[in-house]
Amino acid sequence: MRIGGLSLLAEVRRYLECRRKVVGYALVILVVGLLFLGLIRNWRYVDWSVYRLDVRYLLLSLIPHALGLGLGGVVWALIVLKVESGQGFWRSFRIYFLSNIGRNLPGGIWHIAGRVYLYKRAGASKATAAVATGVELLLAVWAGAATYTTGLLLRPVQPLIPREWLIALLFLLGILLCPPVFNGLVNWFVSRSAGESKTPVAVGVCTILRWVVLYLIIIFVGGIVLFLVGNAIYPLDWEALPSVAGAWGISMAVGGLTFWIPVRIGIRDGILAVALSEQMPFSAAVIVAAMWRVWISISEVVWALVAACVGRLRSE
Repeated sequence: MRIGGLSLLAEVRRYLECRRKVVGYALVILVVGLLFLGLIRNWRYVDWSVYRLDVRYLLLSLIPHALGLGLGGVVWALIVLKVESGQGFWRSFRIYFLSNIGRNLPGGIWHIAGRVYLYKRAGASKATAAVATGVELLLAVWAGAATYTTGLLLRPVQPLIPREWLIALLFLLGILLCPPVFNGLVNWFVSRSAGESKTPVAVGVCTILRWVVLYLIIIFVGGIVLFLVGNAIYPLDWEALPSVAGAWGISMAVGGLTFWIPVRIGIRDGILAVALSEQMPFSAAVIVAAMWRVWISISEVVWALVAACVGRLRSE
């Protein structure tokens, strides 16, 4: 009977995994198809004379990108300290940079796998990286949706997602961020994952608000990076900055909400291109989104190598 139950459970898991892959492939095909369709429809109207490649903007974007990565590392380390106080701040800060390489690999889970492996080597509980990543994801989705909503208020455009849905999403995620609900979920997940008794996580209102504010700053700084990368390809005025930051925010929010899809190559970048098309021609938006992905990936790899070298020097 037990064997039959296990067999049924395995079949259910295989079925759910198959459904996840089907949904993932369908979304990827839909987003990529819409991008190509938009390019074909707008190709004849492209004015190539306004396009450029200004390397100065790309180099300038490295400054706010380094700031954004640093703030991301700070928030990550603070979250880990709350989940498992035995982990040092600088160790978590370094792990954040090292694991960022995995963000740019297909599948969307490799940075999580890298974190789990690195924390396991450091003697941490196997739930540490998973729980901290879940908290980080919750903060990123809320901050991204809030930034996009703010951008709509400052410079109204046709929203990708109805405002009512955005407000409902912010409200629901806000409930999850309330300390009683937040602490209950975190402690439940830790107890289920770790399989051992641990000191309950107790995060106060001030701490959660601090994380939220920091993540709002991170999203906006990312918007500045995107604005500079966009200016390297297509001229944008400073009035477009809130909307560009909102475009980055909504792509982060959608990317976070689709974390459960194993195949999601191009979904976040496709959403980014569509959101940017409100501020520039569609063809320029696609080029900027592609340039953004390549440029940021190179920058994150470089900073990961720097973190690895610093860690090696400290160990010596």
